Amino acid sequence: AWFKQSRKNGSKAPSSSLSESTLKLSGPVKIFYATQTGKAKHLAGLLSQRFSQSSIQSDVLDISKVEPEDLLTAQAESGGVSIFLISTYTDGTPPQSGEWFCRWLEDTVSDFRVQKSMLS
Repeated sequence: AWFKQSRKNGSKAPSSSLSESTLKLSGPVKIFYATQTGKAKHLAGLLSQRFSQSSIQSDVLDISKVEPEDLLTAQAESGGVSIFLISTYTDGTPPQSGEWFCRWLEDTVSDFRVQKSMLS
């Protein structure tokens, strides 16, 4: 809808090129996914390819196979970018592969012992 509306107004579409200067990366890009049917995994792969085409290193990770506290702490300390692609399955709930992470995230947000920089 934005694209059609902006073209009618004569404005240009946003640039689709990715670059480190555009993103101001100071660390690695990690793309996490949780999926029931495979669509989020496919989208994560496409996004990673897009980064590669722009000479930006990225890793695609199944969220069910990572320890979020360790990995996100390392990402925050390195200045890396974390991207989360979590599909919804039934009534807005995460797929089975993402249930634990979403529960961990909800608990972490309200835990005073957790550094909030890990979540920003």
